[in-house]
Amino acid sequence: MFWSKKVNRTRSLGVFSSSSGTALAVIEGAQDGCPRVSKCTLLPADMSISEYVSSNALRNSSCVDVLPFSAYSLMQVELQGVKDEEKHEAVRWQIRELIDYPADEAILDLLEVPIVGENEKSRTFVVTAPVTALRARAEELGAAELHLDAIDIPELALRNLLELYPDEPRGHCLLWLREQSGLMIFCRAETFFFSRSINVGMHHFQQAVVSDDEGLLSENTQSLLDGVVLEVQRSLDYCESNFRLPPVSKILVAMCGEESPVILDYLDRYLQADVIAADFRQVLDLPLDIDPPMINACLPALGAALRAGGRG
Repeated sequence: MFWSKKVNRTRSLGVFSSSSGTALAVIEGAQDGCPRVSKCTLLPADMSISEYVSSNALRNSSCVDVLPFSAYSLMQVELQGVKDEEKHEAVRWQIRELIDYPADEAILDLLEVPIVGENEKSRTFVVTAPVTALRARAEELGAAELHLDAIDIPELALRNLLELYPDEPRGHCLLWLREQSGLMIFCRAETFFFSRSINVGMHHFQQAVVSDDEGLLSENTQSLLDGVVLEVQRSLDYCESNFRLPPVSKILVAMCGEESPVILDYLDRYLQADVIAADFRQVLDLPLDIDPPMINACLPALGAALRAGGRG
């Protein structure tokens, strides 16, 4: 993504700021082949990154920052027939009416996504963010005495985590359910193919309880779950038709909050893939006192820490 000075260090730190707070993760080496996580936490509302770094002896750590969803745009662009040296300018022209700041102030990064089985054919996505936002993030982390390796986006940070799992010929699919919304990403090997935002989160499922002794779902809960099923299936169909990818055999679900068997069971019943709760302890050496809701809340920070120091 958006690179700054490269610094390799044994200790690496990932930061993800969002409306829910600032997530921070630290990786220090590896244990039995798994990256060893020493810290994975949401900072208290009254604590700055600089204060946390100082009080936990994390100064001079290699760091990757993950932009909040509101700070960037990810969109597909058309560059067929455009010369490599002209692509950035062509993209800047295409997106000028799609962003709410001057195109000249946009930092651009292009992602080429291959179409499986069709040599030299791909689809191009652009990540764009205002330079002022990136500069502000760099200044805040610099003031905390961290060495900024890169500024990334959640989709690619989550991809770093999926890369830790054993290879799946059909690829990996992750549904990350946050408090107010969800994000679905699809990766195969080291390639990020597709993401989709879902306007349903764990907050909407707080009433996701059976409505009577027979175990029937409430009408509202079933409607929410049907919406998630539809969005996920549309995404899988899109990947199959646009990137020539076979249907995934398994979907990992990470919930930012108490895990709901109701959600898992319903999705597993109506999606054409096995739906299971994501267990990142399979691929990360995490402290035992960090519970799954905290791990899931910090996923982009963990993925960023994997990349910091040259890992990802």
